[in-house]
Amino acid sequence: MPDLTGKVALVTGASRGVGKGVATALADAGASVHVTRRSLTDGRDRSVTRHHVDHADDAQTEAVVERVIADEGRLDILVNNAWPGYEK
Repeated sequence: MPDLTGKVALVTGASRGVGKGVATALADAGASVHVTRRSLTDGRDRSVTRHHVDHADDAQTEAVVERVIADEGRLDILVNNAWPGYEK
């Protein structure tokens, strides 16, 4: 992976699996990484900033993007990984 120092990334649906792996790889490459997840109970991913977001609610999704840009000044990388699963 290239050096991503100074880049800002947002990975949606990063509580486990592919999203968590992508977020970890981006952080390892030097990016400032923000992740969205429905649960904030797992504290093992301290190298990223976690945001509690339910992507079924468009307002929450828009708010997290606005928050990342407000906090970081920009957003360079967006990984759309959120998936609602089979919940109904």
